[in-house]
Amino acid sequence: MFEKIIVDSEFKKLMQKHSKEMLEFVLTSDFKIVANLKSVSFNPPLPENIKSNLSKLPVILFELANYTLDSATLSDEGLKFEAGFGEEDFASTVTIPYLGVVQIIVDDKPIFINLAIYESEDSKREKSKKIFSLS
Repeated sequence: MFEKIIVDSEFKKLMQKHSKEMLEFVLTSDFKIVANLKSVSFNPPLPENIKSNLSKLPVILFELANYTLDSATLSDEGLKFEAGFGEEDFASTVTIPYLGVVQIIVDDKPIFINLAIYESEDSKREKSKKIFSLS
C-alpha cells in the first residue's frame, strides 16, 4: 500500500501543496532545505568541477540565511534563491520545485518531510514513450 501511495498523483499534489504552504510559513526566518538533486536547477549552470562533486549525491542541503534568505521567493515553479558555490563562491540562482523538497529543517529539526517520489519531466516522457511503444 505504501508504495502505491508515494507514487499516486493525488498524493503528490497534496505533498506539493503542503510543501509550498510550509515554505510560505518558514520563509521569514532561517531554515534548511533538503532537496532531490535531480529536481534542482541552477541559473547559470554550475561549473563542471562543482557540478561533478554534487552529482554524486541523491539529495542536496541548502541553508537559507542572510543574503540567501533575503533573495528567496516563491513562484509557480517553486522556491528560488541566490547562492554561492565552491571556493570561488560561484553565484547561481537555485530553483527547487515544491515536489523536489524532501525536508524542511528548523533549528536542526525536520518540520516537513515529503514522502512523494519525485519524477523529472524527462523520466515522465520516457515512461510515456515506453507505454506507447508497447501498444
